Amino acid sequence: MFGTVLVTAGTTSQTGGTGFTVTSQGTGQVGLAWLGGTTQTAYRLVRTGTTGETVLPAPAASATSTTDVLPPTLRSACYRLDALGAGGAVLGSSDLECVLTGVSSSNGPRNLSIKLNQSNVATLTWGAASGATGYAAVALGTSRVLPTSGLTVDDNTGGAATCYIVLALGGQSVVGFSDIVCGLPGAAHF
Repeated sequence: MFGTVLVTAGTTSQTGGTGFTVTSQGTGQVGLAWLGGTTQTAYRLVRTGTTGETVLPAPAASATSTTDVLPPTLRSACYRLDALGAGGAVLGSSDLECVLTGVSSSNGPRNLSIKLNQSNVATLTWGAASGATGYAAVALGTSRVLPTSGLTVDDNTGGAATCYIVLALGGQSVVGFSDIVCGLPGAAHF
């Protein structure tokens, strides 16, 4: 049975792993974060790349973040976090979230993150780019340019796998661009 909240005899328990967020932290480095819980006994973190699927060292059951350093031959990867219970039973799994690192310009937005939060809505956040007066988030492969009023934006993916890049604007010109992040909604079950 999957569920984020269990109620037993007046107590409430939360399964960790929801709110999974993947952040491109520069060439080959990826930050991973999630909400903690009390029902999981362990996590399984899976990285999928061009070399296949790799189960990464397990974060502690009490952990809410970790960092992955990609092998030198890998610039892109997708991640899934499984919350595990007794005997390794899967209590819940995140959506699949991906990064393409090392493509940003030197003056582009940094630390681009994507979070699906078990929904079709992708939340993007990023760090300010030096000299930027505004930003435009672009859903790649579509004509959607998402209006932003700061360093975050939400996009309803309609359930489709979607990749994003954030452009740093200086007036009407693009002065920099971020790495690329992607979200594949619909896989999460908690």
